[in-house]
Amino acid sequence: MGPAGSCGWPVTCAAGAGFLDVPVVGSRPQAEARALIALAGGDVETLAIVRDVLAVSCATIHHTGPAGTATALKLAVNAFFATQVAALAELLAISKRHGIEPERTFEIVSGFPTMSPAAKGAGALMLANDVSPLFPIELVEKDLAYALETARAGGLEPSILRSVHDLFVQARQHGFGAANVSAVSAVVDCDATSLSPANVVVPTTACG
Repeated sequence: MGPAGSCGWPVTCAAGAGFLDVPVVGSRPQAEARALIALAGGDVETLAIVRDVLAVSCATIHHTGPAGTATALKLAVNAFFATQVAALAELLAISKRHGIEPERTFEIVSGFPTMSPAAKGAGALMLANDVSPLFPIELVEKDLAYALETARAGGLEPSILRSVHDLFVQARQHGFGAANVSAVSAVVDCDATSLSPANVVVPTTACG
């Protein structure tokens, strides 16, 4: 659901009922550690009522403004993450083609201030050929499509976001829909045969 859908829900609420849109940032490890980050859009008074409930699984709770703003920010955050993963996959593929093993490249760039913790985690999964679905590509693609819709609704035509979305569409079309976001590296590097997790059906090639 995009921001427009989140904004529309209050209309369906009974008179006097409160409404919040509260997407969370984080995946299974953060959920298990009760360390999710909640983004809450809606009335501050309503958020105060449910804050203790959200705090059971969320270490941080941010109020973003009216209903719909939290969903917009969540989509932007997921798009930012997907862009980092795609960029890292390309960096490793370029370095590999110039004689630097991906493991060595990753070791070097991991110490740079430009490397985010999220991208570092995704890179480690790429090198381990681990595509267990923490954030499946089909869901990444869905969020990127909503992010594009949200950007265009605001009068923007984001070229970077569009390119990243196209890459994840390609990954899904090559059979990686159920695989983790890190599997996009196989499509970038045209090396899907290197991925063989037991719980993901891997196509014979990601190129052509």
